[in-house]
Amino acid sequence: MGSRKTQEEKDFLITIRRKISDRLSPAPVWVTVKSGKRHYNQKQRRHWRETHLMLEFAAQNKKTAGIKTKTQQRKKIRSQIKKYNKKTGERR
Repeated sequence: MGSRKTQEEKDFLITIRRKISDRLSPAPVWVTVKSGKRHYNQKQRRHWRETHLMLEFAAQNKKTAGIKTKTQQRKKIRSQIKKYNKKTGERR
């Protein structure tokens, strides 16, 4: 793995890849091939940049750290602005 990732990111990617791994089903191969499903390579995108795994990592970190998104911050600011009348400066 690249040197730009922290150890925490590397551990996250390893656990996700283990969940994604190919697991053979009890059905015979010809049945899955005939049904048009992918049997051996179920996940088409294998590179970590193409699988969007780092987006899941970022989302997980946001939930644990309690960081709000920009839209939530804007809504909070707008709700505070609407409480005051612009002309008189009085509260509604």
